[in-house]
Amino acid sequence: MLGITIRPPVTARIPFFPITASATVDRASYSGPCPYRANWSGSISVSGAMTVSYLWQMAYGSGGFSDTMQGGVLTFGAAGTQATVPYWLQTSTDGVLRARLHISSPSTVYSNEASVTIDCTP
Repeated sequence: MLGITIRPPVTARIPFFPITASATVDRASYSGPCPYRANWSGSISVSGAMTVSYLWQMAYGSGGFSDTMQGGVLTFGAAGTQATVPYWLQTSTDGVLRARLHISSPSTVYSNEASVTIDCTP
């Protein structure tokens, strides 16, 4: 006999720190001359030290979301909340504009959708 001992694999425990995100828009509806500039703001909350990467996502009407080029990286030394870079879009098109935050790292999280209904008038 060789005296081999078989041990179960070692599992590393990675701490789980919940991440939440929130998006708001400056007004729920607009009726008036266009172009109109809609302004979104956001915040990200974490329950421990980490670095968070995010992008704003945009959608028109009931269409699907697509990434914008607007986003950033937030570094948290401890639990807390930080503001994201704002997002804005200028449009001359009637309809509903929706935006949300997409956190891509350290895990995938989406914020609520913040929408504005636009009615361009002459």
